[in-house]
Amino acid sequence: MKKRVISILLVCAVGVSLAACGSNSSKTDSSAENGSVETETDAAGAAETDNTSENQETEDIDESGASDSIVMDFGDVGNDPNNIFSYQYYGGMAFDEDYIYYSSGAGIFRVPYDGSEETQIADVGEVGFLNVYDGYLYYVKISKDSSTASSVSSVMRINRINLSTMEAEPVIEYSGDYWDVPDVNSVLITDGYLFCGLDDDGKDMTYVLVVDLSNMSWYKACSLSADSTLYPLYPVLTVSGEDVYVFFNDGYVQSNENSVYKLSLSDAAQQGQFEQVVSASSFGHSSAMIILLDGLYRLKGDTQYYYAAFSDIDEESNSWSYSDDENKIGQDLSSLDEDTADLIAYPECSYLIEDTLMTINSRYAAESYEEQTGHMYDDIIYDVYCYEDFDLSNPELIGTYQGLYASGVHDNELYFVLYSSVDGVSQRSVMSVSSDGTVTTIR
Repeated sequence: MKKRVISILLVCAVGVSLAACGSNSSKTDSSAENGSVETETDAAGAAETDNTSENQETEDIDESGASDSIVMDFGDVGNDPNNIFSYQYYGGMAFDEDYIYYSSGAGIFRVPYDGSEETQIADVGEVGFLNVYDGYLYYVKISKDSSTASSVSSVMRINRINLSTMEAEPVIEYSGDYWDVPDVNSVLITDGYLFCGLDDDGKDMTYVLVVDLSNMSWYKACSLSADSTLYPLYPVLTVSGEDVYVFFNDGYVQSNENSVYKLSLSDAAQQGQFEQVVSASSFGHSSAMIILLDGLYRLKGDTQYYYAAFSDIDEESNSWSYSDDENKIGQDLSSLDEDTADLIAYPECSYLIEDTLMTINSRYAAESYEEQTGHMYDDIIYDVYCYEDFDLSNPELIGTYQGLYASGVHDNELYFVLYSSVDGVSQRSVMSVSSDGTVTTIR
């Protein structure tokens, strides 16, 4: 299965030539590009109104300026970075103390954990990269107009909804032709800043914007250029302690070339730049990566999980040593039967709940192409597996579902949304899975 693209179809290539973000390269642009965005209230943020304004003028972004017990609590963030990274679902779920928030083709909804009442809070169609932070729900919306044969115009917005008044306002907006509007690959909010990872296929550029949410000013904190014949890497953001990390990932199964960059949160106020701390190295299939508070679980060489702690990064040598025996997690996949190994190596997304690995895998419902309906929610079946105590030789099938639209982890529970449309009427179910494999229907 490929990523369900919320914007432009993502295409990737094996090799890239990088221009550094920070001072580690002579190609670095030392001047930070910055700008500001209008924040007039868009009254279309409430559920009963239309949240689009395709002709609104926008500024041009290019010209404006592990231990044995891991606590999965990211603290001051808008969403668990692993939820945002989820390979298939683009951060389609977010959480706070009272509500589960989720997107579907019909907009953004929320439901309390007891499932008592679902509320549509925005009629905005398909959106992603949800973050709930300091009383606001943030989301990304990309609209495309292909009404003319010669060009396709697009608008990319990061909006936020005041969860008290349900009014919406723009954070970042960008409009242009199809290839001029960048793809959003990651959105992370922490410490009063919004970090947005973008790749611009039209300009062969990948970059990170940093938005100060106190005044909506922003600047480019990192820019990488790809070889003219290749496509940019995909930025993946996470936070650990006082630092934000960005991984630039080409998305290929066999040749994930990642460079790792870091920005201290204290430097964001001075428009500091991300600096490279790890040079490109092969890490394994991107959807098998699990982001933790103090490191990552990485499937290296498609055969062995390792725990890679951020504290083990050697910034002087631009290296990350984590392949020692004591960092191994679970069995080597080469010792497993092929079907089980493929489930672990090639999921749509992977999660860690306490000591249990959970994966969501997809397969076609029909055995042949001719039997497929052409509708994703009918053609694709999703299997949810758990591996207690990270025992990779013992997958337990938790359930099989159609129309699995979004997923995410909160408070040691895996949540997912099932979506279907019957006679033009959308229907949603919200499920949860505990670390012992118990499935609960919330609504």
